[in-house]
Amino acid sequence: MNIAITKPRLGSAAASFLAKEHKLLIDGKWVAAQSGQTFPVEDPATEEVIAHVPAGDKADIDAAVAAARRAFETALGRACRPASGRVSSGGSATCLSSMPTSSPSWRRWTTASR
Repeated sequence: MNIAITKPRLGSAAASFLAKEHKLLIDGKWVAAQSGQTFPVEDPATEEVIAHVPAGDKADIDAAVAAARRAFETALGRACRPASGRVSSGGSATCLSSMPTSSPSWRRWTTASR
């Protein structure tokens, strides 16, 4: 018995997203992997390659961790750190959601993350 499967058409926004060059978000900037290498992303239903994404490696991870450390040490990071000094899941989101959006720390954080 044969079953015909019709591949659904992608919407224009999805097709546009998949067609563009994909990058890593490190230190608030979209960057290519330092190695310049990418790897294919397959549609699991069709095994068709639908995009290529950066193949981040140790150098990219080190850069991302360093950027995260710098961000954590900013005034915003210090303001959001629990008294124990340990980060708990959801802590940053709670801190950011309770911070007035007119505060200087909020403006610096949101501007730096664009």
